[in-house]
Amino acid sequence: MIRRLLHWVKTRTRRVAATLRRPGPWRHEPEAREGAAGAPRAVDRAALADLLRIEATGRWNVPSREVGVRPFPFPFVAGFALANENTYASAALFEEAHGYVSGRGVTSYGDGLGLEVGDSVAAGPDGAPRLAAGGVVGADAARLEQLVETGWLDCLFCPDAAARPALARALAPWPTASRPSVFLGSTSPAERAALAEAGARFFGDDGLIEIDKFGDHLDYRTIERFALAAREYDWSRWGRPPCVLGAGAEILAGFMNRTLQARNGGGPHWAFKRYGGPWRASMPTFAGQVASVLLDQLISRGGAVIVRQQLGRWSLVGAAPDRDEARPNGSPALDRHAVAAWRDIAERAAAGKLWVVTAGRLLDHLWRRQTLRFTVDKSHERWVVRLGALSCPILGDRAIGSGDLNGLGFTVPQAAPEVVITVGDAPLAMRREADPVHPGRDAVHRPWTFLEWPELDGRPPAETNDPAP
Repeated sequence: MIRRLLHWVKTRTRRVAATLRRPGPWRHEPEAREGAAGAPRAVDRAALADLLRIEATGRWNVPSREVGVRPFPFPFVAGFALANENTYASAALFEEAHGYVSGRGVTSYGDGLGLEVGDSVAAGPDGAPRLAAGGVVGADAARLEQLVETGWLDCLFCPDAAARPALARALAPWPTASRPSVFLGSTSPAERAALAEAGARFFGDDGLIEIDKFGDHLDYRTIERFALAAREYDWSRWGRPPCVLGAGAEILAGFMNRTLQARNGGGPHWAFKRYGGPWRASMPTFAGQVASVLLDQLISRGGAVIVRQQLGRWSLVGAAPDRDEARPNGSPALDRHAVAAWRDIAERAAAGKLWVVTAGRLLDHLWRRQTLRFTVDKSHERWVVRLGALSCPILGDRAIGSGDLNGLGFTVPQAAPEVVITVGDAPLAMRREADPVHPGRDAVHRPWTFLEWPELDGRPPAETNDPAP
């Protein structure tokens, strides 16, 4: 823990300053950096030779494609999701936090923000699903069912490994479309197999929690800039030094700058990274995790982040683990710092900068944009983009369904003629307008439909295209 804190303190100022520096032209060369002895540090030529394909850096390189999948639904620049490990002491605390962050009604913190911030299903010692980890099994069964079916609880949190087989069995009767797709925490191959049968597709390995780098798919603009960032990255957590960018360089680049990683150890599966920061996950540390300068960094580089949290826990900020006085959180569920941080996030969402969705929906989008296969037929009058299938090395191939079209977007040169997107021979209703993120290009897109938080009185939720009030 001390080593992690020292490393975080040493690198934070330098990295934030470097990240917020105004990007130069695409052909701009990296600035010289000083080595330990004061001499400029040379870029490893072997590393550059192995990273010639810019896709290996983890960025989503729009300008290199004449027709490309837009990184995020229009008009958003970056993606944000909360991966909250359900440690709430009661369902009332759960409702208090989400009433403000996800709902739109009047709360003790002010008007609800209406953000699509989801949560996880908790599991008791017997594996029975719960709305709150400290709640009574069955007491909130109707509310749990409502939130699961409407997509708000698309993660699972079960720290007790002995209870996971029972949890997987308990999920089996749930409708397939509403089963949580994300498991938060490390799992054994047998556990992953059982949870996959119950609907889980993405696994948040505890060994893939970042303490320093905020976000992935960050756009470093050139291979050279990426290589410089790789030289400064703390590779020790993966057990590989930064100089090892030879065979398997794409794998190492993925560890540094990809959220989703296809892994074969213990059976093929999708593992994903979370950002935790250097402190214990708890409500008081949330504001530090999502500091304004970090969100600026994420948006300036067009990346995506999944923040690991436990809003149901309280602890001292910055204290050593044996002195942080960790305990279950109580009411008020959010302190003034957390409230201010959530308002900052909501303002960025309303401005069309930050795309805030549940963890499952963000991961599904990142997975879909790299597995979507399509062809382009061009003529002087029209470009026809024919959507093929979703081709995945882990989950296999499947046809494109209606749910895959939510927020679908492509970027094309502004000089391109009419662009038609089809599934089979059927054209899709699309909008075309100048892309505010990618100069000289248009976005051909469908609007993203956000979830609407269901009220406690049981009224059916509505759908909205507004990211926040």
